[in-house]
Amino acid sequence: MANRKPDDICIFHINIRRLRKNIDKLSHMLSITQKPPHIVAVSETKINKKDGLSFPTTITCYNFLHSDSEKH
Repeated sequence: MANRKPDDICIFHINIRRLRKNIDKLSHMLSITQKPPHIVAVSETKINKKDGLSFPTTITCYNFLHSDSEKH
């Protein structure tokens, strides 16, 4: 990411198991990058309507959007 041109878009994807448990680690990892990505995509297969998002899903400078899993 360090050699990015000013008009390049950077997308970061990570597959996280237990986003609830690891959101602070993800937030910290993004905060220490020299040039943070414009878009962060997180795969987490265990988020669904039943469980909901009853935990903080805030990462500074990012909006959190999600779609619920149909099944576990």
